Amino acid sequence: MRCVDHDCTQDAFCPRCGYNLRGLTAARCPECGLTFPAEQWESGVLREHVPTWLDRCDPWQPHQVLIRSLYELLRGALHPGRLLRKLDLNGRVRRAVLMLACGMAWLGGLAAAGLAAATVVHTGASPAAALRYVVLSWVPAVVAVAFTSAVLVWAMIAVIGIPRVPRAGWRQHLRLLGYWVPASAAWALVPLILGLLAVPDVVFEVGGAWPLLSGVPAIGAFARRPVRGRSRARGRLLAGLGLVAAWALGCVALAKWWLPKSLEPPWWVYF
Repeated sequence: MRCVDHDCTQDAFCPRCGYNLRGLTAARCPECGLTFPAEQWESGVLREHVPTWLDRCDPWQPHQVLIRSLYELLRGALHPGRLLRKLDLNGRVRRAVLMLACGMAWLGGLAAAGLAAATVVHTGASPAAALRYVVLSWVPAVVAVAFTSAVLVWAMIAVIGIPRVPRAGWRQHLRLLGYWVPASAAWALVPLILGLLAVPDVVFEVGGAWPLLSGVPAIGAFARRPVRGRSRARGRLLAGLGLVAAWALGCVALAKWWLPKSLEPPWWVYF
């Protein structure tokens, strides 16, 4: 059995307790007792596969699904690094799809409430007209743009190889996508809603830059996962940089083209 990372001089930390495993040859953390599969130990890519609260719920109980999906959305948005280090990527794909649907539904509801409030505050429209306007015009646009941006961020993560799992397959990537996309999209939607509530003129002047905030969770993950100087790693890094450029240009263009240009409800809202 080789040392972690094939190099006894490299630091490698237990994903559960943070103990430094440098120099160890046994595939087990002496501090917390976490045991690693041979595939992880040989590759040096160590992670703890922890089922989520949503994984352990009854899918036929809607209140459980809604409450637990909201909890996982908040936890993923506030602590996105946990998804890359501890999310059980070998769990059920259906639960990841359920998390994706419920997470984006929660964000859509938040966008509807926040944007309707901003419309009432800054235009003087009635609550009914404001809600109708944002549901028909604003919410589909902002949710679709945030979703697209978050999916592209996940694609960059997959290409660069940030997820702490060796030789990830399509099931592992789908598991990560289901939990990562709502959390990443929240980083774009929440600042947009708060900005429109506080200073809408500044938000409209900035234009389509707000979807780029969905990449904030990935920055810390990339900083914690240094890319090795191998040819394959360099190729993945170059591909990732190309995706970054395409993501930035595409999201800005999409946001400027699709989003409404004002909070003022049009005339048809009142009929």
